[in-house]
Amino acid sequence: MAPTPARPAARPTRTRRWRTAVALAGAGLLLAGTTACAELSNAIDCGQAAVQITSDLTTLQNSLDDPQAALDALESMERNLDELAANTSTDEVQQAVEDISTGVTEARTAIEDGQTPQLDGIVSGVDGLTAACGG
Repeated sequence: MAPTPARPAARPTRTRRWRTAVALAGAGLLLAGTTACAELSNAIDCGQAAVQITSDLTTLQNSLDDPQAALDALESMERNLDELAANTSTDEVQQAVEDISTGVTEARTAIEDGQTPQLDGIVSGVDGLTAACGG
């Protein structure tokens, strides 16, 4: 008997190409979905931080007649700002954090000097933070 000639390599069928295309498209959608979820999570974290910092501002405004309570509110605000700054890379959020931090430093200096602090810089920074976090 004569040997059977070798068959040429099979070309991918339409079904195989279709499955490959669907798998690649699915992987792309999964990656996009994961990115969207991460962005949503970051927006939620930013929003929660903005709410906490706004609460710190309210506490500060309500404690201006008690220097120690005002300093405690500023300390809480600084902790929340540090955490937010460490966990975000958005330029708008970073700028708002810097603006608020400058206002906090000025307010602390005024309180330590026995003066009533001007909170305009903090209020403006909190407004910027709220806008940057999508609120």
